[in-house]
Amino acid sequence: MFRANDIGKPDSVGKKMLDELWENSLEQFITAEGMHELTNDQFLTIITRKMEPIIHDLTLLLSTDVKDKAQAIAFRTKGNEYFHPTSKEGLAKALTYYNLSIAYAEKGSEERAIAYANRSMVCLQSERYEECLVNIRLARESNCPERLMEKLNRREAAAKDGLLKPNSDTGIKREDVVELKLSYNSHENVPQMVECLELHRNEEFGRHVVTTRKLKAGDILMIEKPFATMLYDDVGHLRCAHCHDMKQLILIPCEGCTVAMYCSEECLSKAHGQYHRYECAMLKDLWRICGDKDMGGMAGIRTVATAIALFDHDLDEMKDHLNGLDESKVNAFTMDWRTATPKDIYDTVHVLSTNQALRSRKEQAMQIFFATIIHQLMLKRTELGEICATNAENRKLLFDLILRHWQISQVNSIVIEEVELVEDKLEAYRYKYACLSLISMLNHSCVPNVMHIPLYDGRCAVMAVRPIAAGEQLFDCYSFIANDRCKSDRLIHLKKHYQFTCRCGACALEVEDGGYELDEDMNFRRYIRNFDSLSDAVSLIISHLNAAGR
Repeated sequence: MFRANDIGKPDSVGKKMLDELWENSLEQFITAEGMHELTNDQFLTIITRKMEPIIHDLTLLLSTDVKDKAQAIAFRTKGNEYFHPTSKEGLAKALTYYNLSIAYAEKGSEERAIAYANRSMVCLQSERYEECLVNIRLARESNCPERLMEKLNRREAAAKDGLLKPNSDTGIKREDVVELKLSYNSHENVPQMVECLELHRNEEFGRHVVTTRKLKAGDILMIEKPFATMLYDDVGHLRCAHCHDMKQLILIPCEGCTVAMYCSEECLSKAHGQYHRYECAMLKDLWRICGDKDMGGMAGIRTVATAIALFDHDLDEMKDHLNGLDESKVNAFTMDWRTATPKDIYDTVHVLSTNQALRSRKEQAMQIFFATIIHQLMLKRTELGEICATNAENRKLLFDLILRHWQISQVNSIVIEEVELVEDKLEAYRYKYACLSLISMLNHSCVPNVMHIPLYDGRCAVMAVRPIAAGEQLFDCYSFIANDRCKSDRLIHLKKHYQFTCRCGACALEVEDGGYELDEDMNFRRYIRNFDSLSDAVSLIISHLNAAGR
């Protein structure tokens, strides 16, 4: 698959400017005598004041995302260079550039119409006849120039003839897909998880999830709907920004920005009503400011926007709700999800750990820096500016939410991967972040006993990947499993991003591990590729994992 990051994106502008500010003045200022005794609120006030000049300079470099005719033409031209009817790779690259051209072209413009027409040719060459007809319709609706109408008519006739062929591909197919269900009885108050899971707390592990019964590899233990999700930037012109389905052949653009694309008018409308209205005008600049390395934090902005919409876009109502919230009594494992309101569900996200007390002063300064910029952009470019114009308490609430959920998302957001077959090899790639209050309760291990898998309807399932004894803790993997990276790399990454030192079985070993694969596992993987049915292969994998022992 060809993804947008292959085109190249600018580095994080905000990170560079903050590093310069840190080296030139902040480091000496923060490490001065008495600074370590400040409370977080005092530190925030002082650092925000110190950062004001550079934040002002940075916001001057930013501008509202607008459609760009020249860029639309340039992307389409690049797509034409890659287009080759017999090359799958060439068609994939051409498609990505045509989608970028559609995103940058103005509504009703000739540039957008031509890009739709070109995309219809990719569909025809790929024998995706229904999608071809969709693009022909979109091209006509976008004031397609008369000189192209004869080509479109011939292409339309060819696509209709293609649909009459036996076994023709009429769209995206999902063969051999069985809806996942929990492996045991569901919890009485939490129907999205099995009844044998309990939330415990102790000094060693903090809060953690334990099973009260023996579990087998392959058992489905949770199936949770995320509160908020956000696509990686490099798949933004391949997947629907709302439902995240892989509909790159029929995506339509948001008319307010060049970033978001959707598979239908329905998804576009839902996204705008639920969150996009608060991020549309600044989403492109967020990528410039934060870069890919701060994706987790950016997912927090989506959470903030989603939460505001839950309160009918009324910050006063949201403020009253949060002021009256007793966070100590909010527990996703004991709440009755059968009667929970969307606001109740948000509460379980709002109380997730920020790790504020464990962060270094430099990291706190960096998060305040980003939160302040995002706060200013929201006030300047969205309707929140008018809402907060005469209300200092609402302005403060908005800033506090941005900073809080930036931190929560960095340590709680889950990376969702999808596996695809590339040249007879299974390859996993990350495509979105998800905020889930139940699954976030799982602790990390570099040798996990569960894994999370995405479902087609947007939910996320947790599956045991090896037998788990009764009374044993469930462990997910936050970043790299022991097979992927050596111990020192894992420890550095986990300490930097999650503020803890991992003491799992792999990290407790004195030897540097990682990067190995057992011949037996390699042979097993080659063996299961011969199965025609996915369900047969899955059954064999589950049997193998349970037979292999703990």
